[in-house]
Amino acid sequence: MRGAGRVAVAVVLALAPVRPAAAIDITFDYSLDAGGLFSNPQAVAALDQAAAYFEAFLDDLDAITPGGGNSWTASFTNPGTGSAASVVDLGVLQDEVYIFAGSRSIPGSTLGIGGPGGFSFSSATLPFATAIQSRGEFAFGTPPASRTDFGMWGGSVAFDTGASWNFDIAGGPSLAQVDFLSVAIHELAHVFGFGTADSFDNLIDFGPDPAEFTGSASVLEWGGAVPLEADPDPGHWAEGTLSSYLGSPQEAAMDPSISGGMRKYLTDLDYAGLTDIGWQVVMLPEPERGLLVAAALMLLTGLASMPRSRRRPPVSGRPRPRPRSRARRRAPRRSRDFVRASG
Repeated sequence: MRGAGRVAVAVVLALAPVRPAAAIDITFDYSLDAGGLFSNPQAVAALDQAAAYFEAFLDDLDAITPGGGNSWTASFTNPGTGSAASVVDLGVLQDEVYIFAGSRSIPGSTLGIGGPGGFSFSSATLPFATAIQSRGEFAFGTPPASRTDFGMWGGSVAFDTGASWNFDIAGGPSLAQVDFLSVAIHELAHVFGFGTADSFDNLIDFGPDPAEFTGSASVLEWGGAVPLEADPDPGHWAEGTLSSYLGSPQEAAMDPSISGGMRKYLTDLDYAGLTDIGWQVVMLPEPERGLLVAAALMLLTGLASMPRSRRRPPVSGRPRPRPRSRARRRAPRRSRDFVRASG
């Protein structure tokens, strides 16, 4: 493990939930959960806990408010089927990230898949177009190769229904189980641009084999350029990359796989990578007591119900196909998967 430098990040030490004034607010939509995984209140609570690590980020994301001639289509991967889906004129609040969460049988050893969504529109004011493309994080029309920041309306995450999941937030998995919290954190990081954003791609040096990540915060944390997975299109740290969590060694959350019996939080190196993408990160050192209490209450009272765990009612109807505009379009960014380690 290398770690000569340290990335400067804020740390929230309180156990009770602390949500800074401009923090992110993740909304999950479970209406496409064909596999039914999120009918389990423990799965909902674990995904909410994973979201808490990203909701502490301090970025200001512009609202997307259709109307008055501004119209758009959000495109994403349906988490329940793996096929393309879209929603017309999805409204997204200030600082909100809207994520379609679901489950299905995923072939092979893949445990989860996640990534940000795309968009299309035919006519829009410049502020509206900027909000759709980057949530105001960079100027509309900035060439992909010049982007140093990232913002998205949301995206989708999907989880395998065939995995032997551990949904216990407070307790770790047995050797025969896969930790859902760890996989959820990993897939949400892909929604937030790790391995999927242009600002991530622009920091990859393809000269070495395997390629290396050259973001300044990551280089400071690692002590040099960080090796990436051996893949022509790398979106993870190299297999087995070690960093630290609360001062103790831990395999990075954003390497490509996880073993049974393992729990992986976002490490110092993972936070550094998210900083390099453009996020103003705040580290949450352990699960928030407030969410643990909420999870217990849900189990006792049965309050966790479909189709949503959070603040707004589902969008009207199911996402429906609509031809993309010929004027402006951005396909959903490639989604990334997380697999079981062999052996």
